[in-house]
Amino acid sequence: MKKNLLFEFSPIAKCVKFSCFMFILLVGFSYGGYGQNITLNMKNKSLDQVLRAIEAQSSYKVLFNVKQVNAYKNVTIDVKNVKLEEALETCLEGTGLKYILQGKTIVITLADKKASKMDGIEIKGVVRDKSGEVLPGATIMIKNTTAGVTTDVDGVFTIIVPKAGVTLKATFVGYKPKEFIAEDGKEIVVVMEEEVNELNEVVAIGYGTAQKKDLTGSVFHIDEQLLSESAATDIGQIIQGQVPGMYVLTGSDAPGAEVQIQIRGISSIKGNVNPLIVLDGVPMPDNFNIGQLNPRDVKSLDVLTDASAAAIYGSRASAGVIIIASKRGETIGKPRVSYSYNRGFAQLTSSINTLSPEEFKLLLFEAVRNSAMENNYDRIESYPGYMAIMAPGFLGEANTEWMKLLMRTPSKQTHNFSISGGASEARYYLSFGYNENVGMLPNTKDEKYNLSLNVDMRPYKFLRTAISLKGDFGDNDINNQSLMTAASARPDLPAYNEDGSYYIHKYEYNNQTNYLSNPLVELQNENNRKTKNLYGSVSAEASIIRGMNLRAMFSYNYEDEKGRDYKPSTTYNGSASYTGQKGSLIETTTTSQKKELEATLSYAKALKKNMFDVVAGLTYTHRSRESCSIGFNDFPDDKIQTGLWQGANFAYKNGSSSAAVMFSYFLRLNYNYGGKYYFTGSVRRDASSSFARNNRYGTFPAIALAWNIAGENFLKDKSWLTLLKIRASWGLTGMASIGEYGWRAMFRSSEYLDKPAFIPKQIGNDDLKWESTEQYNLALDFGLLKRSRVTGTLGIYLKKSTDVLYPFTPAPSLGITANATVNLASIENKGIEFNMNARVLDGKNLRLELGFNISKNVSKITNLDREFRSSLTTSTLSNTVIQEGKTLGLFYGYKTDGIFQTQEEVDRCEALNADYPYQGVSKYDKTSPGDIKFVDLSGDGRVNFAYQSDEDKTVLGSSVPDFSGGVSLRASWKGFSLSVQGSFSYGNMKSWDGEGKQFNMSWSTPSNLLDIALKRWTPENPTSKYPKMKIENKLSSYFSDFYLHDASYFKIQNLNLNYSVPSKIVEKTGFVKSLDVSFSVNNVYTFTSYPGPNPESFSSNRIAGAAVDNSVYPMTRTFNVGARISF
Repeated sequence: MKKNLLFEFSPIAKCVKFSCFMFILLVGFSYGGYGQNITLNMKNKSLDQVLRAIEAQSSYKVLFNVKQVNAYKNVTIDVKNVKLEEALETCLEGTGLKYILQGKTIVITLADKKASKMDGIEIKGVVRDKSGEVLPGATIMIKNTTAGVTTDVDGVFTIIVPKAGVTLKATFVGYKPKEFIAEDGKEIVVVMEEEVNELNEVVAIGYGTAQKKDLTGSVFHIDEQLLSESAATDIGQIIQGQVPGMYVLTGSDAPGAEVQIQIRGISSIKGNVNPLIVLDGVPMPDNFNIGQLNPRDVKSLDVLTDASAAAIYGSRASAGVIIIASKRGETIGKPRVSYSYNRGFAQLTSSINTLSPEEFKLLLFEAVRNSAMENNYDRIESYPGYMAIMAPGFLGEANTEWMKLLMRTPSKQTHNFSISGGASEARYYLSFGYNENVGMLPNTKDEKYNLSLNVDMRPYKFLRTAISLKGDFGDNDINNQSLMTAASARPDLPAYNEDGSYYIHKYEYNNQTNYLSNPLVELQNENNRKTKNLYGSVSAEASIIRGMNLRAMFSYNYEDEKGRDYKPSTTYNGSASYTGQKGSLIETTTTSQKKELEATLSYAKALKKNMFDVVAGLTYTHRSRESCSIGFNDFPDDKIQTGLWQGANFAYKNGSSSAAVMFSYFLRLNYNYGGKYYFTGSVRRDASSSFARNNRYGTFPAIALAWNIAGENFLKDKSWLTLLKIRASWGLTGMASIGEYGWRAMFRSSEYLDKPAFIPKQIGNDDLKWESTEQYNLALDFGLLKRSRVTGTLGIYLKKSTDVLYPFTPAPSLGITANATVNLASIENKGIEFNMNARVLDGKNLRLELGFNISKNVSKITNLDREFRSSLTTSTLSNTVIQEGKTLGLFYGYKTDGIFQTQEEVDRCEALNADYPYQGVSKYDKTSPGDIKFVDLSGDGRVNFAYQSDEDKTVLGSSVPDFSGGVSLRASWKGFSLSVQGSFSYGNMKSWDGEGKQFNMSWSTPSNLLDIALKRWTPENPTSKYPKMKIENKLSSYFSDFYLHDASYFKIQNLNLNYSVPSKIVEKTGFVKSLDVSFSVNNVYTFTSYPGPNPESFSSNRIAGAAVDNSVYPMTRTFNVGARISF
């Protein structure tokens, strides 16, 4: 019986057995830790010492107020094999203190002072943290008195006060004191905030959390404040430069454009190089765009950069992991309603200057003259180019400023609304966001709608449930016209006819009518993309026994994208070059779904100084994708009747459908001895239907060790040293993003002799294996001064990616054009990272925080199979190449040596080879003064430009930076706060694609040029560093280092100034809780010597990366004003 591919590998039974084994094992661990007996014989010891002795014999952590406990110096206790409770009661007898047991913690606090209701009124309340968890053992005191009580195990307190309106003060270890007013007849909910301490921050580590001081892997935390204070609407732009080792390129500034994120270099060529995004515990699809999330809905963001931290996600984590936690409801009594509004306007970051009509005609004529002379025309009137530009009606007499006509003032606005609240049994958070980004070019606009609902319920004390629903809806208008369209439009042609209609330039040449399109007409092209992304999850977590939890979660992702590309009949393409076609339309629909079922069993235990937690789980993932594109031509009109079904003539079709499953199980153990010695070990095993049967499984282990030297006795008394920890780790992650059927032989429909047929689409490869990345990491974490005011990390790493996947094209002699995915090579990345954060000023009214990080990554291709070298160095890689022992992103082309300044210099080079011109393909290719001078690397007296010839090509540089990083500043004074973020990159090179086009013209369709063309070589300007003007200049088409530039930069990307109106003012309204107003600037300023439009531009080509600047949309600086109000 044939088995279904999606289910033929069935480790389910094995996983069920494995889970049962783990359950029994963990339950076994759970016994023996409770009901321990205490034996103590201590005389005249301090209460502190006695409590520490009890802590050492039990599985509990003892917490107390030092001032309260230090008052008791002579405590005597003699107990033998007694219960923990009896030992505590004995040592606290007569002290005025009491104990509270909560979980694995013993809280020592003041015993309640008895008072009768005759003494005043009774005030009741509950103390919680911001997440809604109760705080047992918190102290509630009447301000400026010694009268007080403590909260019970449910966080509840009852206190007698003289009268209503007195001030009460709540204190709890690790939290900021909170003052509040006693209100008669009303239960008070006191919400306390954690005290700032970098090392106590809780970060996500994948299927769990940990305090920063207890980490064994590389995890970097970005808090809510950075995300909420920025007016930028793309999370990628906000976090740029804020995480060491994470390189973010913002690329195009077009509305809706995505950023590119790389963590510790590129470890794959074909696969997904962006990190895995985990949203509220759910791994997102490979194509997930982090920019579609609403930053105002994000509570925290954690970046897992090394394999020991990321290996728990197995085959999806080779490029790193970003864990995002959404905001959830808080137990705050009344619902809290918030609304924020932001309005921004943008301007170009640099001016764009083009030629005037007179300058344009001058350079056009000069190009014709130079080309005529070079082609040995004695009379310029005989040169075809001259006859073309002098044809009647070819040149116009207008003076059109196309930049002003085609560009407008861009703007953006955001609206965010949220409501949250709840009680101990149920909490909720509901939000709605709207973002509109109007681009600088007409018909460029991006609208986003974000809807989020999170509900947390606790129907029973042992059971927690959660529901999360998110919807992201986008409407993006993309105009194919660009910055270069506006800059290249001919200034001598009018935009409108005298009757106000659009002008279409028509002229005769070679007895043929020719047309030039009008950029304003081309702006009527409709290119719209509508997206609908729905994410939902439901989970339940049950507490089986103390410390053990069983959690199950089901998640569902649905993504739908509809594209519509309509070109009206008035446009160049819609009319088929003005031949009478009545418009063209292509519509594309793509839908994808991902269903995932996950179950985890976790257990945490403390045995004296031994703390450990274990998590085991299994995951089943099913994903599917369908796409379809259909095109029609000739429509009744361009306004209304443009539906796909209304096209008269079929033009185009394409489509695909695919599905795959993956099954995984994993295990992780964290161990901590006395806060000094740490161990983490994990293993994950994935099985994917994307690989052939013999390579379907991948195993991804990881191990990490850490030693907190500051916890040793010889450093314990160093109060200025709060953390000094060495971390070392090793781990293995994988990559399976090769398509659902990457290993299979695939065919597509075609025709043969007018009959249906099939032809190869993809060559099968049963030996295709997982792409895996092995990573070593060594780091030193440090914390200095009281409350860790200075923290930082210095680390080094080594990443080795093996069996790197790449689509190989067979030799043409095989007669097959299909690709085969193969395991081509290995990639090595190694680097060093450093980051430091300091709270320079930490006063009540004045605070100043500074942050800095820098990282260096060096990549190298190893084990490159030489059989694929010739194929890889063809034009498929454009201007870059893969070479053994060198980095990715290499520029590959011809070296140059300036400009030929004199004829004598030209003659010397031409004399080097009697059979060929110095630089050209045929004997008709001539060089003259003003041409770029290429370098003959082969030494044969010529520069060989023949197709696929490499003899004079070489590596010209790299687009990979030597180092990169970022800075941050946050200052506050009373109600004012200022935050600034910046990023930098040094040592990377970039080719400005548009620069090479500024010295080259066409006689049939000449374009306007940037004013840099005025600096060209002429006989009167023989020392220019730019070439002369020519018609169809072949030399400009050969990729060389002539247009390569240093693209190093330092950018201030975000600046935000905020003012919080004092609460005593806003609360006078009776309903407003808080009010903030802000002013901010995005993309403030970029310091760079790069002459092109964008030093951060990048290509979707994995190999080319950020090599070539093909920017088609201008970079802008946005000024924003905003307000946020809460009720």
